[in-house]
Amino acid sequence: MMTSKRQKRLNLLVALSAISAVALYIVQGALATGADVAAFPAWFWVADYCLWGARALVEAAVIVYLFSTQARTRSQAVWLTVFEVALIALITLTVGPALRAVGLGETMRESLSPAAFTAWSFGIAAYTSLMIGAAGFAYRCQPDDDADQVTELQAQVARMLAQLSDAQAEATQARTEATQAAEAVGAWDAMSKQARARMFKSLGGSNGHSAKEAAAVLGMSESTYNRA
Repeated sequence: MMTSKRQKRLNLLVALSAISAVALYIVQGALATGADVAAFPAWFWVADYCLWGARALVEAAVIVYLFSTQARTRSQAVWLTVFEVALIALITLTVGPALRAVGLGETMRESLSPAAFTAWSFGIAAYTSLMIGAAGFAYRCQPDDDADQVTELQAQVARMLAQLSDAQAEATQARTEATQAAEAVGAWDAMSKQARARMFKSLGGSNGHSAKEAAAVLGMSESTYNRA
């Protein structure tokens, strides 16, 4: 089965989200085993900062992925909106306090109350899971590339319109020919027998036929045909 463009983008977003959280999971594992994260080398924290910068790009890509998803039901539209608002709100509520702490020249623990610091920490932890969950739900709503489907549908409609146009042209031509035939029949019926005989002969209808045979074709007597 061929992989759709949306599925490829989903796989890429999930992979990038997971990669951006690698440093966080390393810290989590270290803390879970009782290790001292302060002993980590400086390059590790520099790599962690870089991954945070990359996460900003991934978040933007996920949000675009959500906004470009076409909901098929009202429930899906509501949940897509919830994920969109949640991601944007999470960015605001986590970056805002960090900028405040920078402006005050304080650490996050000093800048926030214990409850607010706990909430901020959980918000940081929610980034990866929320991005992956939102992207996965968006893919479930629209697993196929509707743009490609619309293009194919447009091509089909164009072909149908072309066929309809040809059919209309043929119908118009048939009506014209039928009208001309009816007019010709009417004009033929209005002609006198001698006029019919003269036209029949002028068109070569009598070639190879006797006067008797020609008269029979025209529905008149042989004498009438001969007089014409």
